[in-house]
Amino acid sequence: MNQAIDKYICKALDTYDYNLSEAVEAIDYALAYDKENPIALCLMGQIYTNNIKNYTLAKECFQRALAQDMQAVYIYPKYIQVLLHNEDFEEAQKLIDFALTVKGTDKAELYLKNALLLEQKKNTQKH
Repeated sequence: MNQAIDKYICKALDTYDYNLSEAVEAIDYALAYDKENPIALCLMGQIYTNNIKNYTLAKECFQRALAQDMQAVYIYPKYIQVLLHNEDFEEAQKLIDFALTVKGTDKAELYLKNALLLEQKKNTQKH
């Protein structure tokens, strides 16, 4: 990564929880330097998920991020959560199954996501 991207990624990470507009601005700058930067795309996906509630755009960000770096283990739980929010259960199951094969992923968190998936599927079948 070049230093300019690092600077903006760090700023986005630092400001994400308390200053959303500053975080988005930093992400925009990072993506201007590298439009496929997986960290910036993941952060943007988190913003679309947690703050804007646009799961379609969030999915797109996470897909682009994983396309750049399938070993970016921090992306999988966040992407799976978006799929659960969007009730994309089959896609979530496939991603969980795949993520469990990737070295370094947090297996406990992935098993928790799998339990949440099974619970959501059960609840939606009742209605």
